Amino acid sequence: MTELRPEIQELLRKKAELGLPGPGEAPVEVLRRNGLPDIAATGPGEEVASVQDIFIPGPTAYIPVRIVTPLNKTSDSAMVFFHGGGWVLSNVDNYDVVLRSLANRTGAIVIAPNYQKAPEHKFPIPFDDCYVTVEWAMANAEKLGIDPRKVGVAGDSAGGNLSAAVALKNRDEGSYPLAYQILVYPCCDDTFETDSGNKYAEGFGLTKRGMDYFVDEYVTKADRHNPYAFPIHAKTLEGVAPALVITSEYDVLRDDGTRYAVKLREDNVAVQHIHYDDAHHGAFMIAGISDITNAMHDEIASTIKLLTQ
Repeated sequence: MTELRPEIQELLRKKAELGLPGPGEAPVEVLRRNGLPDIAATGPGEEVASVQDIFIPGPTAYIPVRIVTPLNKTSDSAMVFFHGGGWVLSNVDNYDVVLRSLANRTGAIVIAPNYQKAPEHKFPIPFDDCYVTVEWAMANAEKLGIDPRKVGVAGDSAGGNLSAAVALKNRDEGSYPLAYQILVYPCCDDTFETDSGNKYAEGFGLTKRGMDYFVDEYVTKADRHNPYAFPIHAKTLEGVAPALVITSEYDVLRDDGTRYAVKLREDNVAVQHIHYDDAHHGAFMIAGISDITNAMHDEIASTIKLLTQ
């Protein structure tokens, strides 16, 4: 097995030295206060043409949405991006560097809702906010300068979960079919009793205990097998958007993403699965210290350009 990249090992060592409580080890307000982005790790962010913050109407509240226009807009497609954070933590500000990078690499606008968070707003509220954002983008395509048939979804971790779930509902009820779904080390199941869940349970950033905490905060017991909460429970995935699934070796969710890619393929969905055997959960947003982040973003951009030609 390939060793974890040395720069990631050093990052994990420094974070461990801080001794901050993890998910499930402190009240949510403490976790959020400790969750400011590490600019040294994420990098400063690329120049883009514009960043616009607006509000759109949602089912239960107005949804803050960030629209990032690339420096050189070369595509009439659009990415609706859902950030990670276990449905509980993080926000679009924390992901601003990622949004800028993806916009510039795809040449397309990136639309990112700051969806409402659990535990104050449990499923289906965060999911509904994300789905409504996609429908809003398609309905406002002319104003946004995009083709409604070239709208796709993307996200990492809990954002990968939301992307897969939105793709499922889009198949069932969508105004237009999604062009793609990009799932970066997604959480598609509600249990982590897997080889990777046990092998990487501690010491690699995201923990198994943390994932159990996030699931408990996000859903009630009655919703744990709802396919819009955890898409692995869908009877079939046939008809959902073409997918790119990215997994990391040193990750509690490695097997989760792998099994979802297999299920997509078994259900006749076009899927590409890229596995990084020297990366961890978090490699998607550490451009300040590792070239692996840009490699991931470039793979995503290449896939999107092929699917939105």
